[in-house]
Amino acid sequence: MKEQQCSLAELRRRIDDIDSELLALMNRRARTAKAIGSLKQGGRDFFRPEREAQVLRRLVALNDGPLSAEQVAFVFREIISACLALETHLRVGYPRTDGPAGERATAERFGRCVQRCPVDDTKALFLAVEAGEIDFGVVSAQPFTPTLAECFRSTPLTICAEGRIDATPGESIRYWVVGVQPPGPSGEDATTVLLELGDAGERIDDALGPFTRQGVDLSRIEAVPDGPGAPSRLVCVDACGHAADPPVAAALEELRAGTHLVRLLGSYPRGETEARR
Repeated sequence: MKEQQCSLAELRRRIDDIDSELLALMNRRARTAKAIGSLKQGGRDFFRPEREAQVLRRLVALNDGPLSAEQVAFVFREIISACLALETHLRVGYPRTDGPAGERATAERFGRCVQRCPVDDTKALFLAVEAGEIDFGVVSAQPFTPTLAECFRSTPLTICAEGRIDATPGESIRYWVVGVQPPGPSGEDATTVLLELGDAGERIDDALGPFTRQGVDLSRIEAVPDGPGAPSRLVCVDACGHAADPPVAAALEELRAGTHLVRLLGSYPRGETEARR
């Protein structure tokens, strides 16, 4: 019987039956997630951003509507968050200086079932993650500030994931998830590096030469603003691909052999929006 020909009572009974099936399947998924969790070691190992990205991309690819890709990703991220809460008590921090956007980015990236831990500022966030006081940190990635450069240069943290939240109509804020353990390849990844130009006359193309020679596409090149007391010659670069991918690995090796590479900031799954472009 077509939905248009059913009575309201019949449609509601059908919804109840579907909800019962969904509940049984969600609990079945939760029990399986707990079984996987029992095989893992340590709280930080429970959240694997590359695996989460693969799960969400697969479901979005299978989706034929009427739910949108964004709605499917939102629903399943919350299911993943609830299942993760059965495995471990994940603590995720964000700087109070990022305002409400920091808390919203944390909730959208990790779901509502993790413990959200505001800290004073970006420096405090990096130190708290490094010390193990929290498991991951969420920090605004644009603009790439001298403070952010200093935090990456003074700690071993790596970018684990990225995302975006809407700020105003037509404008979004990019953020990074930072942690201790580098993610493995997910199939659609980005690699971010911090480079330093040589003398004042050096062109950016010279520093980016290894990527060009290895055929690695770049999605963003951002000059870091001047810091206190001295002009900055730092440049933050996003490359397409994971550091384990042969072309990116070869470009990084060439950079390490020269003088331009300051820090590999991380290889991580590209955000869902970016990956679909």
